[in-house]
Amino acid sequence: MINLLTDTVVKTAASEENKIGESVSLNWPLNFLEKPMFEHKLPKINMKIRNPESSGVRDKIHIFLNMACSTTSLVGHCCVTRNPCEPICSIPTSTLPHGILPLPNLHQVDPVHARIGIQSEFSTLGICGRGMLLDLYVVPVLWKYILTPLIHLLSSSLWSMHPISVHELEESTKAQGVKFSQGDILILYVGWGSARNTMIPHKWSGICCRPEQKHFSTGIEQSEEMKCFLWNNHFVATASDQPVLEVHPPVPEVTMYVHQTILGLWGMPINEFFDLKKLNETCTETGCYMFFFSSWPLNIIGRCASPLNTVVCRFIHSPDIMI
Repeated sequence: MINLLTDTVVKTAASEENKIGESVSLNWPLNFLEKPMFEHKLPKINMKIRNPESSGVRDKIHIFLNMACSTTSLVGHCCVTRNPCEPICSIPTSTLPHGILPLPNLHQVDPVHARIGIQSEFSTLGICGRGMLLDLYVVPVLWKYILTPLIHLLSSSLWSMHPISVHELEESTKAQGVKFSQGDILILYVGWGSARNTMIPHKWSGICCRPEQKHFSTGIEQSEEMKCFLWNNHFVATASDQPVLEVHPPVPEVTMYVHQTILGLWGMPINEFFDLKKLNETCTETGCYMFFFSSWPLNIIGRCASPLNTVVCRFIHSPDIMI
């Protein structure tokens, strides 16, 4: 799907969507969660003063990154372990690389890691194009075209298994008056950050201590209809402020999760844990939910995911969109 970001698509997005010049970062701090979810570990940051008796210069900063912060997941993160349509394409879990992957020589990288690692295209070319924000949290209250059930469900069920349907996404698109184009980056604002910041500490601790399969989170539904929606609109990447893009835990009767399809089969990046509050406020103020999106995952050979590494959005104000 990243191949849809042609020179023409990126040039058009940069020229048409970069009018105001206001920039907003979508990154949470690497260590913003004092207790990460899904049994992830906190990053370890170690700073050393090189010469305390003279300049006091600090170096030797080691950051052990994980998926407990704003993250871009790519092909190697989730593969197709079982494909009922094409069994030959299935990849047994036992064959997947795991543990510490050695890299003794930069010029002699394992071909498997070189082919599917985050460094292949995403870190060298970036993910740059037109971003499109769908506000599933605030817009239904502001617009005349009201999504009756959605705002009430999301305000109370961010920590439950509420699946966001294709119908809800399409109705939100109508409410905001936006139209998708080939090569767009789809970003969903569900309100997770606001809900997390207002949560009392002991309740958050209780959520974090749950085993992975007990972490309940709203997200896009796991259905063939949702996959068709993402495919037919020719998105190159998806993103959400949720810890998981799709509803979690996975529905047992689903054969292939959305992650497996769009990562393992399509090569479409998934971005999670976005900090979208400021972005949504700016979009609401300007009346426009389109912007130039720029993301550069860290260049890590053979790895499956990366922190967002400075996602920047620049907005336009379109007279065609009326509040």
